[in-house]
Amino acid sequence: MPEETLTVLLTKFSHLVETWGRDPQFFVEWFIPSLAGNPTFVDWAGGLQQQSASPADFERQRMSIRTLDASSARTRCYNGSAT
Repeated sequence: MPEETLTVLLTKFSHLVETWGRDPQFFVEWFIPSLAGNPTFVDWAGGLQQQSASPADFERQRMSIRTLDASSARTRCYNGSAT
């Protein structure tokens, strides 16, 4: 992955953590852009965020992903191996 792409993704995830459970608009615009103009859905997504994890819990989950070793995933994805 190009360095600038990784930087953009990390910035977006940081902003997602900052707005988690308080301002779901960014979440919807990023992951479900076709519904970003639907205030009812955006409100529902905010409720989903609040019920699923606190901002601190979401940040812990995000940080735990950074410790995963996915070095062999590319090979498994391209050769069809499940292990």
